[in-house]
Amino acid sequence: MLQEKTGKRVVVLKKIKKMITIDETLIQRFKNKIKKENGCWLWTSTLNWKGYGRFMICQNGLTYQPHAHRVSYLIHYGNIPKVMTVHHKCHNKKCVNPEHLELKTNLENIMEGNCWSAVNARKTHCIYGHPFSDENTFLYFKYKNGKNYRIRGCRECRILYHRNWRLKKKTRIK
Repeated sequence: MLQEKTGKRVVVLKKIKKMITIDETLIQRFKNKIKKENGCWLWTSTLNWKGYGRFMICQNGLTYQPHAHRVSYLIHYGNIPKVMTVHHKCHNKKCVNPEHLELKTNLENIMEGNCWSAVNARKTHCIYGHPFSDENTFLYFKYKNGKNYRIRGCRECRILYHRNWRLKKKTRIK
């Protein structure tokens, strides 16, 4: 929302649902914490434990510390819809270049990353080379460390495993 009389924009921070005013002093403070390098705008100030930049905003007697890349998106493009996250196209956590930022759903953001769930979802074949097709794939749940995990399995490998297990069992009985 652009307020014409004051020349300030008011945006909502998603996670804490608070209104902040983006004015020239805030933008200048933000720009002072950026170092441009190889097309990326690297955040030089505080980082959180995951490596994402943090930017402190003190307004209306309250202090907020949102991610720096989210503040960059707010400054350059405006509000972020509640169901969307800000994704780094360059996969650099310190980058706040608005050209490298785009909105994605949380699932899309996770699937473009390199976490184990995204890596496993991109697999097209099991470890023995059988394809993960609709006919050859089944889902099962595994309970581990207090959590349920959905696991994709290969039907051919399951058939071979049980066939070998039955053969071993028969040879032990004789």
